[in-house]
Amino acid sequence: MQTLLEVIRGRGLSTRFQPIVALDSGTVVAYEALTRGPEGSVWKAPDALFAAARDQHVLTELDEACRDTALTSARRRV
Repeated sequence: MQTLLEVIRGRGLSTRFQPIVALDSGTVVAYEALTRGPEGSVWKAPDALFAAARDQHVLTELDEACRDTALTSARRRV
């Protein structure tokens, strides 16, 4: 089983994009990037992922990996 830091550094994270919609027009105005941990791991759910990162003092590393993963995922969709 991988450690949390190995997941973070090995890019075991994934990003889902959720649309943000203007209520008055129904138009998509932006997307929120939502991070998930590896399928089947104890860190799949974001609350477990971020709690573990906080407990293990690797929250900065996780934040940076989330940003990088979201940007890479967004570029693939364009």
